[in-house]
Amino acid sequence: HASGRVRFFWSLRSPTLLKRCGPLLAPHLDESRCSVWLKRGVVPASEVASLPLGAKEGRGNLCEWMNLAHADMAAAGVKAPLLFICGEPGLAQTAKSVAAAFKGSQMAWQVHVEQFRFLPQLPLRRQKPTSGTVQATQVGSTVSPE
Repeated sequence: HASGRVRFFWSLRSPTLLKRCGPLLAPHLDESRCSVWLKRGVVPASEVASLPLGAKEGRGNLCEWMNLAHADMAAAGVKAPLLFICGEPGLAQTAKSVAAAFKGSQMAWQVHVEQFRFLPQLPLRRQKPTSGTVQATQVGSTVSPE
């Protein structure tokens, strides 16, 4: 079943989007391989535990998630994972930087970026370092669609 192979990272601001899409995605995902993050304070604290896909409040750390996914997939013998990014330029740049840092390992990450230019551009944010892992540095550049 494909759900055992899919790793899922989603950072969002809309509880409505999560509540609508979560049940549609859930049958295709293994919740233990999901990292879903909803902006803090957009739902009452009493509702957080019942959010779809095991969502938590706050900002997820994409660098940390990619490091864990890389180790997990390397142990499973994966050779060419595909990472699909749809989001702000900073998220795409972080993903590309982390994927590039894995160059030379037994896996060659393929990163596909979708961006919708009609949306307002958000400022880039730095990921907090996680000891012993690869981390991306963002310097305010934008990512061109490929």
